[in-house]
Amino acid sequence: MKFLRNTIIGVTFLGLLVACQGQTKEGLVKDGKEALQQGNPLGAVVFFKNALDQDPNYIEARHQLGLAYLKANKPGQAEKELQKAHLQAPQNGDVLLDLSLAYLVLNQGGEAEKYVGLFLESHEKNSRSQEYLGLVAQFQGNLAIAESLFTEAIELDGHNEDAFLAQIRLLLMQERRKDAEVLLQSALKKFPQQEKFYFMLASLKARQGRMDETLNAYQQVIAIDPGNIIARYWAGMLSLDMGDIVGAQRYADALKQNFPKHPAGKRLNGMILYVQGDYKAAAVALRESLKGMADLAGYYFLGLTEFRLKHYELALNQFQQALDLQPNHVQARVMLGMTLLQQKRIDDCIYQVTQVLQEHDDLAIVHNVLGTAYLSKGDFDLATRHFDRAIALDPLLADPHLKKGLLNLSQQNSQKAEFELEKALEVAPESLKTRFLLASLYLKQENYQGVIDLLQESVGSSEQDALLYNYMAAAYLAQKQDEEGLAALKKAKAIKPNYLAPYFNLANYYLIHQQREEALEEYRAVLEVAPDNLRALISMASLEEVGGNNAAAEAGYERARKTNEPRGYMALAGYFQRSSAPQKSAQVVEDAYHAHPQNPTILKARGRLKLEQKDFPAAIETFKALEAVSPTAGMPFLAAAWIEAGEQNKAISMAEDEISQHPKGGAGYLLLAAVQQQLGQPEKAISALQQGISLADNPRFLLLQLGGLYLKTGQTKQAEDVFHKLRQQYPEFVPGTYAYGMFQDQRGNKQDAESLYREVLAKAENHTGAMNNLAYLYAENNSAPQEALTLAMRAFRNEPSNPVILDTLGLALIKNKRYDEAISILAKAVELLPKVAIVHLHYGQALSGAGQVDEAEKVLGYVAGLQVEPESRRAQQLLNQLQQ
Repeated sequence: MKFLRNTIIGVTFLGLLVACQGQTKEGLVKDGKEALQQGNPLGAVVFFKNALDQDPNYIEARHQLGLAYLKANKPGQAEKELQKAHLQAPQNGDVLLDLSLAYLVLNQGGEAEKYVGLFLESHEKNSRSQEYLGLVAQFQGNLAIAESLFTEAIELDGHNEDAFLAQIRLLLMQERRKDAEVLLQSALKKFPQQEKFYFMLASLKARQGRMDETLNAYQQVIAIDPGNIIARYWAGMLSLDMGDIVGAQRYADALKQNFPKHPAGKRLNGMILYVQGDYKAAAVALRESLKGMADLAGYYFLGLTEFRLKHYELALNQFQQALDLQPNHVQARVMLGMTLLQQKRIDDCIYQVTQVLQEHDDLAIVHNVLGTAYLSKGDFDLATRHFDRAIALDPLLADPHLKKGLLNLSQQNSQKAEFELEKALEVAPESLKTRFLLASLYLKQENYQGVIDLLQESVGSSEQDALLYNYMAAAYLAQKQDEEGLAALKKAKAIKPNYLAPYFNLANYYLIHQQREEALEEYRAVLEVAPDNLRALISMASLEEVGGNNAAAEAGYERARKTNEPRGYMALAGYFQRSSAPQKSAQVVEDAYHAHPQNPTILKARGRLKLEQKDFPAAIETFKALEAVSPTAGMPFLAAAWIEAGEQNKAISMAEDEISQHPKGGAGYLLLAAVQQQLGQPEKAISALQQGISLADNPRFLLLQLGGLYLKTGQTKQAEDVFHKLRQQYPEFVPGTYAYGMFQDQRGNKQDAESLYREVLAKAENHTGAMNNLAYLYAENNSAPQEALTLAMRAFRNEPSNPVILDTLGLALIKNKRYDEAISILAKAVELLPKVAIVHLHYGQALSGAGQVDEAEKVLGYVAGLQVEPESRRAQQLLNQLQQ
């Protein structure tokens, strides 16, 4: 069959060549133009090339060949042919504007602007010139200028469809949807037979969630052009998504009947069969569709179908094919991991799914898969961490009763949730995961005895009992039944000595109750079981550092470094930095770099160090290495280094290249905005982010950055609107919740801020910023000094070199009357933040509390003299009290 198809194509092409023979060059150009009008640009290319074979200097053929390549979506070849035409006729205005268009398609805004400029030197401005200048301005981030140029283009030629489209897209980019819709409706009246405006209307209505109107727009396209397969296919897909299987089937049948050779009908039919649960027939249809539509969606849904049929090896193959086409496709990689899990290939599953977490830590299903995998391996610490994270994010699992229960739980319907979860336990009483989820519900209801009774029923004689006792301890401790809670944790340790969570929970209990030696003993116990456990090593060292025992702290951090783990090196480097030993810190960073030359954290630290030392070549080299390992992380640092080195054009070019290569990704727009901020151009940065938001598939981080930039430039209302929108559209996006909490905190809405920080910690229990800010709130108003200290210590263990966290920890120690430890910590904070008045004030308060009056008066006198409010006033008040 393939041979026959190739033969037919070959004969057709040969016939085209034979038809070209004997024609004049003018006739060939005429036929080429007709082919272009009929939507056959590659056929037109043949005619124009034959005309040029007769006369290589025939400029009209050369010009039309460039246009044909543009229509065929081959802008590089178009640019080459149009440049040749420009050399032959430098003043030809159409050639100049077409060259500009080619460069716009190639995302080379500077070149496009150059050729429009050449056009305007010898021609009056027209609709096309202003349209292209508008596109250049938009590319450069000058959205207001772009809008005025598009408006001018429409005024100069009311029939310039592309100018209308450009203006509508610009309005959508700026989230001005009402204005865009008004202009779009105007365009539809002016161009009622132009399909592209209906496709744009469909896109707009889909964004608004108005699916009936989206479907109607596709139907309008079909009415204009019954042969438009794309519109028929998407109308069918939309019907299926809306639950209209009968309507979707009509579209599928029409596609198969009218376009039997096109795979769209088979694809749509396969999707319908999948939704109906006829997986065998769906697999056949989807496999057939892939012969003509070998795309991501086809491989992915065939993989899902094979997974449903429990054909795991076949499913694995399809998901891998999807990832070969798009390596960052999250759903395919998650399903690949789930398939590996079904095959008991646990380590392979963990490897695949962990890759997703590096970019998408807020996906519940990913944490659920990882939790299941680690539970199978017997690694209860990691299993618990991932199950808890999954529950906090969006606890939806496969079991019908479990799904209903968790759905009700997420909707705050506790009674129904409890009923459904208990049903799930009746169906699968051995399901440990289900018991944890029901226990989580009871904890939410503060039904602590319910938690204990539920989990005690599961206690038997297996290692998993350790996990149960660890959970029960949380219920006991929440009721202030400390003796029972401690006993449960000790039982967990005895049952499974290498299950480390109970050790750390005991250590935290002792720290809260100011039992420092007991906490240190738990860390030592961890190290007896796992001698290289970094968490225990760094926790011990940081506890010694807070206590002012610098020799023991340094020895602890040195032991962490000897594990040869990147985090161990960075802990020691941070300690030396805090201890006023920058040369030692730099040497440790250099040693870390040689030991781990591709570790992103180490590369960041070394690059920043070289930048501080003004060693620009070394900084640039290091950040290039970071970019090679992690482009998203490396590019901003590399751009900053280039700007510091006076090579800002390289930074701008890198951002523009990233946008050109990945126009629907967010990284390029984030990078361009960062570069423009560093260059002191905040308005351009805002425009770049707005452009990215309108185009990127996932604009969450763009919105986050835009809100922060509005706040930084004093546009508080706009910032609030963006943060509110981010929270509404992406409620599970932890960085968005955290940013909104900081916004409320800065505005003085402390209660709202506290609630938002707590929400962050419910979803990401180890979020350093939320722990630090919540600790500061509790310490500042003295409402929960013990909890403030616990949170501040956890934040300090995460980022011990962060001077802001040192300040918070110092304040928390003051509120707990641990003044000597506060002095030790705040002395380091003052050294790292010598110009921040509040840090000096806290240092003075610690000295005063410790009875070191002379030293306190010196520090407080310094703050009072700064004339920074309210810190200076508070310092003077305390100074007056000391001098009475």
